[in-house]
Amino acid sequence: MAAEVAEATQIYTELNEAFQLERARLAGNAELLKVYERLQQNILRARHRVNNDPAWVRASLAEHEGISAALAVRGRLDLADRLVAHNEATAAAIIAKIDL
Repeated sequence: MAAEVAEATQIYTELNEAFQLERARLAGNAELLKVYERLQQNILRARHRVNNDPAWVRASLAEHEGISAALAVRGRLDLADRLVAHNEATAAAIIAKIDL
């Protein structure tokens, strides 16, 4: 069971990283992308700790679906609200896991 959880965590973490990177890439700003890539390297370890919680993964996937839907319809205000909410939820989850 522990091996299955570890594998699922790794798979989700890789998919999540790809989703986040593509989101940064879609902005069309090369400098933003460079900054994001540097930040991603620094936060990946903390994010991995959060991603081993199935409830968190389900919530995060639901947020990603909402973000993707807002992108598809080009709902800028909805997209902005969803991105802010997702980033705040992710920050809170990481802080809670690393006891800051």
